[in-house]
Amino acid sequence: MFRRKNASPLADRVFNDGERERLMAVWRLTALPRDEFEATYGDLFRRCWRVVAAGPGVEWIVLRDRALAHVTAALKVRQAYVLPRFAAAEDAARLAEAMSFALAACVLAERFAGVLGRAVAPGWSPLHGDVPAAAALSDVPVPRSFGALLLTRLVGHSGHEWLAQEREALWAAAAYFGEGRSELREIGRDAAARIGLPLAEAAAEPTPARPAGVPDTAPAASAEPDRAPPPTG
Repeated sequence: MFRRKNASPLADRVFNDGERERLMAVWRLTALPRDEFEATYGDLFRRCWRVVAAGPGVEWIVLRDRALAHVTAALKVRQAYVLPRFAAAEDAARLAEAMSFALAACVLAERFAGVLGRAVAPGWSPLHGDVPAAAALSDVPVPRSFGALLLTRLVGHSGHEWLAQEREALWAAAAYFGEGRSELREIGRDAAARIGLPLAEAAAEPTPARPAGVPDTAPAASAEPDRAPPPTG
């Protein structure tokens, strides 16, 4: 399917030895050959780690640790689910692997969005460029939908190509950050709760401004029907 063409992403110096061991545990939760795992999951994790490598303070170290723990737990919980539902037998195994990758990518994007979205630095945006050493964390809450924007940046070429080929997984990833029900998001929430790592509540999406002159509420309807005016004269 997707083979890495260059050096192993897991050999990148952004990972320490403990993280590499934990990533091997993630690999064992999939059915992918090593090369395919590294081309997709490995590249995804490497992109996430590189973005925050220069981030100052312990928050960035904690982010990496919790992100790895959450993805591992989510893939374990995922094994109890049949996703996607009603897939043809000959397609089920392939689609199941794509769904697992979509879940891992969404969990990472959501976790990183919650911190990257709060980082501020002159001339820097969380949608491009790595976190500078001068970055500071604000107290501004981050809408969950920001994770969808970050997802497109972090997934990488092979991951994008994989999701593009498996539309069920692509739509499931989009639904994760939407307002409706998402089975992948439910798995992610369940996994976080099981390891005592609940996610911070997402910020409420802004309410559209009401046009000038429009009242906050419609006038209450009269309980009685309109009456004709009394006769005169």
